[in-house]
Amino acid sequence: MKLVVARDEDGKSGLVELDVMEILKFTTDKTRILIHTKNDVYYFPFDSLEKIQNVLQALNLPFVRADRGNLVNIDKVIEIDEKYAKVYFEGDKPGERGKEATVSRPTNYRRILDLFRERQGRKNE
Repeated sequence: MKLVVARDEDGKSGLVELDVMEILKFTTDKTRILIHTKNDVYYFPFDSLEKIQNVLQALNLPFVRADRGNLVNIDKVIEIDEKYAKVYFEGDKPGERGKEATVSRPTNYRRILDLFRERQGRKNE
């Protein structure tokens, strides 16, 4: 599945189609939605993470609300830091930490940890 996103905040560079499964996370700074992939950041026309979350859940895609400012692709999480309540995505080298996202405690932390462990179990089967 593809999303149409802007390469820059104002959309002056035009739009591109982005494969949803390349997305690590969605973030917001209260004025715009940013889409993070392994190497780039794009901009999205929705005005809230809640609306994006509703669309992605309706499509049964693996995105989970981590906290007020992060909606993460649980399939792209490679590690969870239980002490600091953060998730990490793969960096440039396999197994290397890349981008990160915070997770709210106690609201979403347990659910994300359970989903992560469940998916890790499936990968090891």
